[in-house]
Amino acid sequence: MIFNFLRKIFYSALPVSSIALLALVLCSHHAFSQANNIVTPRDIGSLGDVSWGYLEFEVRGQPNIGELFPILPDTEIALYDSGGKVLLENDNINFFLGNFNSRITWKNPVAGQYYLAVGLKNTEFKEQFLVTTTSTSSGRYLLTTSRENTPPGNPTFNPIMPGTVPANGVVFYKFTISDRLNDLDGDGIFNSVEDQYDCLDKNVADADKDPDRDGLSNIAELNLGTDPCNPDSDFDGLTDGEEVNRIVSGQPAPTNPRDDDTDGDGLSDGFETGTGIVNGMTDSGTDPLLADTDGDAVGDLKELQIGTDPFNPDTDGDCSADGVEIARQTDPLDGIRPSDQQAKLIDIEYKSQGVISMTWRTTASVDYQLQKSRDLKKWENVETTGIANSDVFTYSQPSTGEREFFRLKSVPVPYLDGKSPLHALSLGSVPAGKLYIDTWGSAVIDTVMACYDSNGNYLFWNDDSSDTIRWSVVGATFLPGTYYIATGKFPFIGLNRSKPFNITGTTGVTDGITVNVFGENIEAGILQSASGVNSSGALWFSIVVE
Repeated sequence: MIFNFLRKIFYSALPVSSIALLALVLCSHHAFSQANNIVTPRDIGSLGDVSWGYLEFEVRGQPNIGELFPILPDTEIALYDSGGKVLLENDNINFFLGNFNSRITWKNPVAGQYYLAVGLKNTEFKEQFLVTTTSTSSGRYLLTTSRENTPPGNPTFNPIMPGTVPANGVVFYKFTISDRLNDLDGDGIFNSVEDQYDCLDKNVADADKDPDRDGLSNIAELNLGTDPCNPDSDFDGLTDGEEVNRIVSGQPAPTNPRDDDTDGDGLSDGFETGTGIVNGMTDSGTDPLLADTDGDAVGDLKELQIGTDPFNPDTDGDCSADGVEIARQTDPLDGIRPSDQQAKLIDIEYKSQGVISMTWRTTASVDYQLQKSRDLKKWENVETTGIANSDVFTYSQPSTGEREFFRLKSVPVPYLDGKSPLHALSLGSVPAGKLYIDTWGSAVIDTVMACYDSNGNYLFWNDDSSDTIRWSVVGATFLPGTYYIATGKFPFIGLNRSKPFNITGTTGVTDGITVNVFGENIEAGILQSASGVNSSGALWFSIVVE
């Protein structure tokens, strides 16, 4: 059994097999839990003053009542300070002479509050009140205490105390040593220390009090280095007791009550609630003991800033960890676009008059959407122009004086059904120069065709190639870029040239429309061709001229 006796004055133990793990937790409730029974820890009280000389404890094994051939238990003992440090311990007074009792002598006691642990054979006393034992038997004992120079009259404590160590268990005692010259109230806190705090009184024994109601006694706070008068010593939104007594999945997981950011990731302990759910800018849900909760080599703060998931090492699900994508300058939020099509932030510039400018490297012919958020929970699109079809994208705005987050996301490739420019049927790529585009071979006899550049600017259109041939054809010199071809059945009622990609009054067709692209040498044959149907309006095609 392992007992973890922490900095609370609460003791707990659970019955298991002969070798098991348990936690004894020290807290301000002054209760010791063993199995399902709650009992008061044995408080010896004061064992005198530092001026009385050495302090000695001896534990003598006693026979069990009714045993015909009693075997005296082999006892062990350890002395702890109030911070959980082992000061002294002993197993056998004299193993070779068969004396299996235990004894410790503290030659120069120091004023303060202390703890005594009594166990049986095969018990180990470790730091932080950690005690392990494999003893499966119970055992009776007598605990005797003595001082080197007891003043005249009866001592203020009971020098002989009987007790029983339970099977798989250990017994704890608490006591104080006073220093009347430096500790008037004998509570283990020096006068000079109590004078530093308004909530402490050197004339009143208040070591076990909790004036700031944070769940920790005064003596516990002083041992921890926290402020006994301030429930939240590090101002992280959590009381000192909440930090010290933090439990996760049934196991102690304390944060540092003297450091508002225990894991040093830039997020306060109160902000990192460890729930596993991001809940805006006051509750990240991340682990306050891990700077990188999901282990993807991207700190929790940075993940919240760039919009990746601090609980998912691969936010976009593309089999590359967020940290790897950032190192390669790919987008950890885009699992669809290849890396060479993802936007990369290359510059942030603070201009005059409070204007902030951000520049991303982008890829021509790829659509991007700029988004911003104030809480990383809700993102809204920013209406901008010129995001797609450019090598860089720059966005500027006046500083709002508030924290804002921005991200530029490439728009996933849509389903290409030809019903809009975004969903245009692809004609592939062709060399720049003189090109001819026609609708020969279409099932629709009387076609209409209009051409636009990548920004939606109208370039030209054609109804019929001749009075007798109702298919459409255009010929022009095309510079490098992306172009969009709108086709339909005659007539187009209106071409609104003042708005990008605007066509009104088109008639949908149920028969197919085919678009062909020829080079200057028409005899060389068709370079590219595609066909489609749109019963609800214009049918769009796109072509990349290189």
